[in-house]
Amino acid sequence: MSGASLDPSAKAADRGGIPAGARRPLARLALATWVSTVGNCFTTVALALAVAGLPGSGAGTVAAATAPTVVGTLTSVLAGGGLADRWNPRSLMAGAELTCGAVQTVTFVLLAAGPGTGMLWALGALSFLRGLASGVTGPAARAILPRVVPPHALQRANAGLRTGMSLSVIVGPALAGWCASAVGPAEAIAADAASFFLAAALLYRIPVRAAAPRHPPVQGFRRELREGLAEVVGRRWLLLVIVQAAVLNLVTLGPMQVLAPLAAQEGYSGARGYAAFLTSAGVGAVLGGMLMLRWAPKHPVLMCSAVMAAFCLPCLAMAVHGSWWQVTLAYGLLGTAEGIFAILWSTALQRGVPAGVLGRVSAWDFLGSFASLPLGMVLAGPMTAALGLDDSLLAMGAVGCCVVAWPLLWPRARSALRAV
Repeated sequence: MSGASLDPSAKAADRGGIPAGARRPLARLALATWVSTVGNCFTTVALALAVAGLPGSGAGTVAAATAPTVVGTLTSVLAGGGLADRWNPRSLMAGAELTCGAVQTVTFVLLAAGPGTGMLWALGALSFLRGLASGVTGPAARAILPRVVPPHALQRANAGLRTGMSLSVIVGPALAGWCASAVGPAEAIAADAASFFLAAALLYRIPVRAAAPRHPPVQGFRRELREGLAEVVGRRWLLLVIVQAAVLNLVTLGPMQVLAPLAAQEGYSGARGYAAFLTSAGVGAVLGGMLMLRWAPKHPVLMCSAVMAAFCLPCLAMAVHGSWWQVTLAYGLLGTAEGIFAILWSTALQRGVPAGVLGRVSAWDFLGSFASLPLGMVLAGPMTAALGLDDSLLAMGAVGCCVVAWPLLWPRARSALRAV
């Protein structure tokens, strides 16, 4: 299985358009995805503002109300992958959106009633439930696209979806902040709930092709998860990139989420400078998506591995005290690389993994790649205490470059990445 390659005719056709019969279902899927992405931005901004406004609230209080979302996502992602292979992924996605809408409705009622005993615990529990729904959505979202568009149109469809999501991530926080300041955080969360219900309605109207019958038929859930893991291990190209991403999240991207704001506070105008960096990354992601609408690399997985080098650029730019525009450019290149990686990687999985195990493989991909991210964030503190901020950023960037380089320099690994 490690030598499995993508259909050359499918790769060559990536520049072709979306077939007429798939355009309306894809448009509904895209609109639902974008609406849900904006809703997630409302969740992040409005809930943090609402909790910050509670009497006696601080950074720990905000974290206690918002961090359970990540825990919930990591808890349910494997189950979500198994369910995406058993059931219709459209129904799973719509059910998850309805769950998020219901959670946000309860959150609105809770905040509208005013501070009370146990409110923080209740908000944390609701965040956890929303995370559980998000964990189900991820694998199903990757599994649904091959049932909506034919194989030759997958990269173009992924590029369109990803570009719209990147625009939503840029617009969503600004819109959420405006709504929270104009009518209040609780009312912004009510609007957020409505966005999830709208996304669910759009998803239910998408006609989805049935999956091929499973051989063998449905087995025990644990056995099916082990089968998904075996599919990952059996594809060398897949395992290489997951390991590469996991180590990079541990040594570079995780600590950077903690240390970059500190570096911005010391030399780049604080919150305003950091916001500009993140906006630049968002614009870069849009440009990366637009590029993938026109360009189909000959070796997409090799390109995925190579573009991760750009993830290290912000650390290096801040470590050497680069100018504001140099750090902004570094973040823009990071965003462009993220856009390219996400599109090519999703397309490679959708083509190179059988449809019957795609959900489980996607779940193991997510868990394997991102489970190390929180640990990297935790390690940022001790590392900075030992090395100082500048040396920590330099070490993060340098080690990250080595992580990217080793599979590209190792002939057997490079050969495996080129096989797809």
